Amino acid sequence: MKRFLSMLMTILLVLSVLQVGGLMQNRVKADTTNDWEYLGYFRTIYNVAILGDPNDLNHIINLDNGKCSQSWDGGKTWKHFYIDNNQFLDLLGGGPLGINNLYFYNGYYYFDGLDHFDLIDKIYKTKDWKKIEVVAKVDVDIRSFWISPDEQIIYIGSYLNPTSNLRQFLRSLDGGKTFTDLGNKILPLLTNKHISPDRIIANSSNSKIVVVQNASDALISFDGGESFQCLSVDLIPRDSADSLSVFWFNNKFLVIGKDKDNHIVYEESADGKNFQVITSFPDEKNDIGFWQWYNGLIIGLKGLKPYYSDDYGKTWYDLSKGLPDNLPRDYGFGFYVSGDYLYYNYEAHLYRRNLKNLRPVITSLADSGGSINPSEKVICKYKDSQTFTITPNIGYKIKDVLVDGKSVGPVSTYTFDNITQEHTIEAQFELITYTITTLAGSGGSITPSGTITVKYGESKNFTITPNPNYKIKDILVDGKSVGSVSTYTFTDITNDHTLQALFIEQKKEMIITLQIGIPYAKFVRTLDDKIIESKILILDSPPIIKNNRTLLPIRAVVEALGGTVEWDATERKVTVSLNYKIIELWIGKSVAKVNDIDTPIDLDNSKVVPEIINSRTMLPLRFVTENLGAKVDWDGSTQTITITYSNRGG
Repeated sequence: MKRFLSMLMTILLVLSVLQVGGLMQNRVKADTTNDWEYLGYFRTIYNVAILGDPNDLNHIINLDNGKCSQSWDGGKTWKHFYIDNNQFLDLLGGGPLGINNLYFYNGYYYFDGLDHFDLIDKIYKTKDWKKIEVVAKVDVDIRSFWISPDEQIIYIGSYLNPTSNLRQFLRSLDGGKTFTDLGNKILPLLTNKHISPDRIIANSSNSKIVVVQNASDALISFDGGESFQCLSVDLIPRDSADSLSVFWFNNKFLVIGKDKDNHIVYEESADGKNFQVITSFPDEKNDIGFWQWYNGLIIGLKGLKPYYSDDYGKTWYDLSKGLPDNLPRDYGFGFYVSGDYLYYNYEAHLYRRNLKNLRPVITSLADSGGSINPSEKVICKYKDSQTFTITPNIGYKIKDVLVDGKSVGPVSTYTFDNITQEHTIEAQFELITYTITTLAGSGGSITPSGTITVKYGESKNFTITPNPNYKIKDILVDGKSVGSVSTYTFTDITNDHTLQALFIEQKKEMIITLQIGIPYAKFVRTLDDKIIESKILILDSPPIIKNNRTLLPIRAVVEALGGTVEWDATERKVTVSLNYKIIELWIGKSVAKVNDIDTPIDLDNSKVVPEIINSRTMLPLRFVTENLGAKVDWDGSTQTITITYSNRGG
């Protein structure tokens, strides 16, 4: 007997594993020749529903006739999902954000992108399907609900109220701590007051705009449920509410129904008031049904084949390529969008398809030097084109554009054609720079010097400094004179420039004034015509006139100019030197040497020669001073001689 019981327990245990685990057979690898991945054959009972976790493709949720099981290893092993005294959850649907954003309760489901679910009279929350927490508890059987993103506002539609035999509409403003029954706000407007609110949709950014719908009516409130009115749309009659469905789609209320001519009508509104017709087309037999949503697409079934539409149902595209034409008909059917995947469970054979390529995303990035438009994540249509415009900020230019990490050059636009997969486009910018080229002539400098790099819109100051005994002659900016300025500033620079400084030596003069018969001379030193020195020169002997030429003892004059005078008694020669000039004169000779070149003292009068008079050597004044580079002026009326020696020549 004990042996029989042991064998019986073993058989029951095996059967339990087969039933709970959904034994998977004939599991194969993904078929790379099409877009569908075959996950395997799951032996479960009829009406099985299976969802996958978009964040973990090995995590699968399975509903087995009211018993919720989950696998963390791709379906190899399964465990029941328990809650509240070992009750099983019913799982009948999934939302576009994944299985951890589903709502469950007693055979019904509801989702709006949050991670909550309910069971009879409680709303639960889970983030990882391992830990469950209660968000709110009410004393009614929950039919539908909506929770705000911050979990503070909760709307609940309930089953029959046992005392009033009417449906209720509850609202909480404190995260489920307290609820207010607003059923009396909707009851007067209901066609059938005993039909539960089976859908609650609210504006995710303004939760006071809320739609309550049941099988007969669609009502909307703009004040958080304090008052309601019948949802009014353009083409869908009030009495056709039983064929009207309301969704929150692409951040707008989307209403789908039929007009008086039996046309399918899609209308949308952001505020719930001003509905606009998106499209309208005749209703056809065997129309698309059992809708799911994904990134602006509608996923639906026509017969048992999956289709999608990117124009609100006007045009449908077949998604069934890669699915088998015929499968054994022995188990149930499931069709769910979860994350980026469409799970298709046809008669216990489970397939999975990535939907990203139907709505390929192009991620655009730009650094701080400019912008790219459109920016961030751009959802595209399958095999469509998308153009991006790259615009640098003021003072920047496009450095490079990277498409999928590879350079396409500094282009200002780029177009993706025939888009079938995700892409990235990144715009890189760099500062626009300009050069200022400086050129300083001899006699001074410019600071800073050379070729200077500056940024767009910047200012740059330059200082012009002459060397000692020089001054600024002129400053040329881009070839045009701005005068003899000592500083120049380029402002708001948007081009290359040149800056040229011209210098000139300061005018230095020595002026010696002599008078015939006077034994002294007046000496004046000037700098740019300003007297900086003045003195009297004492001569050994006064100037005289002989043979109509002025003779004088030259030493005092030459030494005042900075030269030297040497006497050679043997040769009776006088050597006068100043700077690079050397003049040699001999007493009594009419020919002298200038820098070793024989030079007549006076071409017009050969009698003009150096002489010794009264023991003083007297030299021809004009010949000597002019050959030293000086200028000689004679004033006959006053018998005055003016000798001018300048660094710029006579």
